[in-house]
This record gives sequence, structure tokens and C-alpha cells, in this order.
Amino acid sequence: MIFVQIASYRDPELIPTVLDLVEKSDDPTQLRIVVAWQHDDLESIDPIKHLIEYIDIPYVDSKGVCWARNLIQQKYNNEEYTLHLDSHHRFVKGWDSLLLQMYQQCKDMGSDRPLLTTYLPKYDALTEEYLHEVWQMRLDKFMDDGPLFFVPEPILNADKLTAPIPARFYSAHFAFIEGNFCNLVPHDPDYYFYGEETNIAVRAFTHGYDLYHPHKLIAWHQYKRTYRPTHWDDNIKSGNNISQSWWEHDAKSTKKHRILFGMENTTDKIGNVFGNIRTVADYEAYAGLRFADKYISEYTLDNQLPPNPIE
Repeated sequence: MIFVQIASYRDPELIPTVLDLVEKSDDPTQLRIVVAWQHDDLESIDPIKHLIEYIDIPYVDSKGVCWARNLIQQKYNNEEYTLHLDSHHRFVKGWDSLLLQMYQQCKDMGSDRPLLTTYLPKYDALTEEYLHEVWQMRLDKFMDDGPLFFVPEPILNADKLTAPIPARFYSAHFAFIEGNFCNLVPHDPDYYFYGEETNIAVRAFTHGYDLYHPHKLIAWHQYKRTYRPTHWDDNIKSGNNISQSWWEHDAKSTKKHRILFGMENTTDKIGNVFGNIRTVADYEAYAGLRFADKYISEYTLDNQLPPNPIE
């Protein structure tokens, strides 16, 4: 069974995403789809209600995407696998069989805990244009307030690959992993947006998970936000019963991120959220970066395959 997690915020793409997910699955009976449905009074999910379980959240009560993702993970019920998605995707036929095959390939290559994740290539829901490439994640820079900033780029030799490739980073819009990941590495509801993917990647690594990028096209992701409202836009416009502004939430989130990764000159402490299989220093060596002084190696900036050579 695959526990499918979808956090949706006032997104008209939710319905076609769920329908396509189920239609393109080789075995839809093995999907348990849970949606954090953050919506206004005019929205309806009647066409997919028979396919999903949902958490009903009036949009003015939402505290952001990481908070919503954490709520979904609390619904986990010991499914063998979990698939983490956004609410704006399209899928290749047999996506579930492909992911299970790749997962087993990673196991056969010696990984006890594979994690398949990537930035998916783009589609446009309005024009129905799809980019037929296989993408990976590349580290672009440290942002001024601490979090890492990633960009996608094609895997140029993807058609010659026969197995997933090692990765450094985690994508919040696409990850396939063992189900118990929901218990071991849950999303931190205190995070707002930036820093989320770094937080998950490092915590996963310290819990013994090995990150991989799929070598085949699995799905597409809608990157445009102009067709839908966002949480931060609504927050600016309304206030309503929102307890704090999004930028206050974001500032607290990035400060917590800096403290957690030793980037903040402060006596404030945060409890240990890392695993005991590997250390944060192990991750820094593997990924070719340092959090404390925002160092990134040339090897990493060139996006050569990890692990990084010992410096």
C-alpha cells in the first residue's frame, strides 16, 4: 500500500491531479490518498471524494504548507510506502510500478533505506504542454537568511542510465520512500516555506536514508502560481482569524532553521531532531557544503555526483 500525501491550498488543479494519479496507476487499489484540503466556501471536491480521505481546512485557518503536510503525516497508518506530492501534477502511465522498480534497484545497489526524490519537469495546465526531460536538483546558493536555494536541471544522459543516481537534496513536491518515514522524519510545522527541503534532507540522511534521483520520467509538476491564490497572498489581503502575518511566521521559521544548523549566533537551543545513524557533519561531507559559514564546494556547484571527494 502507498500512502499518498497531498497538501492543497485553494488549488483548481487538485481534482485533475488526483484523477490522473489514479487513472495512470497500475494498481489504484494500493493507493491511500490523504489530502489537506485548504479551501474557500465556493470550492468543491465532489468529483474525487470517493477516491480520497481529506482534512477539511477553511483557508483562513491554514498556517502554511509545512503545517498542512504535518497534519497529513499524522494520518499515516503503517502503509509500506509513502508518496509525497503537491496538488498540481500529471503522471506517466504505470508511475507506481516504475517507482517500485526503482526503489528495488536502489535496495539491490546496497541501500537499506532508499529515498527517491527530485524536482519534476514542468507542465502547463492551461496549454497542456509537457516537458519530456528527466530532472535533478542543483544547489544554487545559500540565501541571505540561511536556507539553501535549489534549481532544477536536466539529467543530460538520462536515456543511457539504467538505475537511479545518488542525490544530495530533497524535493518537497515529489518523494517516494518507506512509509515509516512519516514517523521518523515528519515535517516540522514551525517551518513556513524556505528551509523545509534542507531540513528534511539532512534529517533523512542522519536517519540512514540514502537520497536518489529517478533516472526515468515519472511525473510532471506545475510551477506557475498565477492560476491560483497562495497562502501568503491571502494572508496579506485578509488577516481574518490568522494569528500572525506570513512574514512573521517566515522570519520565525528561518531563525529556527539557522539555530538548528548552527548558523545563528545565539544561546537559544532547539531539541535534537536528527537521527543517530549519521551526523550532520557526515551530511556536510557527503554533500560538499558547510552550514556554519555557508560554504559550497565547486564539486557541488558543478552538480557532480555525490558523495563529494574528501577535501
